Amino acid sequence: MSFLPLFCPNPDCAHHQRRTPLLPGEKPWFHRKSHFNTTRNGWVPRFRCKSCGRYFSAQTFSVDYRLRIPTRCQEVLASLYTCQGQRQLARVLGIDASSVARRISRLGAQALGAHARFLQAATPDPEAVFDGFESFARSQYLPLNVNILVGKHSEALFGFNLVFLKRKGRMTANQRIQRDALEADIVRPKGHGSDRAAELFGEYYRLCQARGVEPITFYTDEHRDYPLALKKAGLTGKVAHHTTSSRKARTRSNPLFAVNYVDRQFRKDKSEYVRETTRWAQRPDRMMERVAVYVAWHNLNKPVRVRDKKLKRVTHAQLAGLSKSWVEQEWQRLGRERVFPKREPLREFHRRVWNREDVLLRKDGSDVFGPAEPLWRMRA
Repeated sequence: MSFLPLFCPNPDCAHHQRRTPLLPGEKPWFHRKSHFNTTRNGWVPRFRCKSCGRYFSAQTFSVDYRLRIPTRCQEVLASLYTCQGQRQLARVLGIDASSVARRISRLGAQALGAHARFLQAATPDPEAVFDGFESFARSQYLPLNVNILVGKHSEALFGFNLVFLKRKGRMTANQRIQRDALEADIVRPKGHGSDRAAELFGEYYRLCQARGVEPITFYTDEHRDYPLALKKAGLTGKVAHHTTSSRKARTRSNPLFAVNYVDRQFRKDKSEYVRETTRWAQRPDRMMERVAVYVAWHNLNKPVRVRDKKLKRVTHAQLAGLSKSWVEQEWQRLGRERVFPKREPLREFHRRVWNREDVLLRKDGSDVFGPAEPLWRMRA
């Protein structure tokens, strides 16, 4: 069967938001413009949009668009949840480490689209657990928190964002001098931590309201930012909030078990968090792309429990009310069909990761983590 485009890839075109294929007798919105031959894909048809005049081909809609060597999605995806470093994967695949980084960035964009569709289709738990996963990027003088919001029953990840922290804890006199010199040159927005927590609380509350899920209860540790975050989100009095000491034993009876379990999975599965004296993230914006891939895998492909005969055949997305066929289709789609941001129901925290806005700036406007490779080059 010959390929027929569903929509125009130009985000500014009137046909970009088409959702249905051509009906019998309907005039096509595109012209067929011959084809070209490739070694890897054979003959590839080309088209031209009648509305905007944009030329495109069947490859424009593939995750491998503009690549001479295919992405090999399964190998790259597996590296992001099996504690494999980028250089290690480059040696296995026989390609350059920079090529691996570009493929991971591309799959990060794919994963953001998959998570956005998951949020649109899933039924959220009436009880959710929130916490921050602490790590650092480039230097231990630049710590950060990956905020995660997890369903208490399904253990599915419903939200994630990034918070930059100031180094704390025991330091020598020289380390304090170095920390203070660095901080004096950094621009940190006030209320950054509570604002990001409020964002996830608010998103989850609106998701529950849209699905008719109530009453809503949030479980957190005793961090002082969380009551303030609920107040900023306008949820004081609308939701229940229970706190538990972070020093309490992390057993199944702990109300924070769902988020503690995800923290453990991060430490176990992601190479930059396993042993931070030998491997760590270099840039927070690219780290969040890898987190997005892990979140998609956790929700759509990871068994709930490996040793349980029943739960080892069930994913977290299925516990969130989605059918097995929908979950399998979405997982296959992640590694096959290119994501177009204007066609996806991206949330604000998705858009920041997509646009690589999770950076820390100096007073002169330069990036604390050094110059970044242009986004168009990473995903082009």
